[in-house]
Amino acid sequence: MMSSALLQKESQKPGGRALMEKEEALLRLRKIRHDLRDPLGAIMGICDLMLTRAQNQPDAEKKAREAFSNIRNLSEQVWELFQDFVKDASGTPTCDHSSQGAGASIDPWEIAEDVTLAVNSALVATGVTLDWIIPGGLVLTTNRTSLRRILTNLVTNGIKYNKPGGHVRVIFREESPAWQIFVEDTGWGMTQKECEALLSPHARQGRPPLDGSKGSGLGIAIARELSESLGGVLTVDSVPGMGTTFLVTLPRRKIAGRGVAA
Repeated sequence: MMSSALLQKESQKPGGRALMEKEEALLRLRKIRHDLRDPLGAIMGICDLMLTRAQNQPDAEKKAREAFSNIRNLSEQVWELFQDFVKDASGTPTCDHSSQGAGASIDPWEIAEDVTLAVNSALVATGVTLDWIIPGGLVLTTNRTSLRRILTNLVTNGIKYNKPGGHVRVIFREESPAWQIFVEDTGWGMTQKECEALLSPHARQGRPPLDGSKGSGLGIAIARELSESLGGVLTVDSVPGMGTTFLVTLPRRKIAGRGVAA
């Protein structure tokens, strides 16, 4: 994959514009593959688990209903992602994520449930644990799909690059005039130079993923882009050998009919 500077230079040559458009299209396709992988993997994992449990468990019917509910939830997530990708690929302007959802409230526990479901197969495969710390009564006003994608990518990263038996913790805080979401892991950590590089497309952490998967290197870059589309910012802090913390800072917005205290 060419760098943006090289693409800019090549675009000035005969046929260079076509080359740049091809590279951009390939990047969009890689983003599609990346964002669809986790929910589809979770769907397949649930199906495999239910097939195993149904053989010997008398309460298989109840568990099957729960599994079908989860599958339905994940399928809706995949459909929402697909709709966004179609708009992106066709060049149709997407909704302004910074304002979309400004009149609707979001229960962060619903986001937590969605993300936990999406990464469950990775948690089982690695033995990493995941905790959510959310203040009582906290209500967010932002784009639900984008926030879910941001946290799914960050939590997935925290699982993949953790230590065996490690831990990931997601913490929501209200800090005037913004919401803060910390995603902390107990992984191997990174140097400052590695942290800066990680926010660029195709960057990967130095150690191989705990689950043995081959990542695209797009997850953190996508999370950063989505954070900025919501009017926020994504930063990273890490200590080699100790772990990494990502911080998503989002502006506090008004809920329909009333304001949000800043």
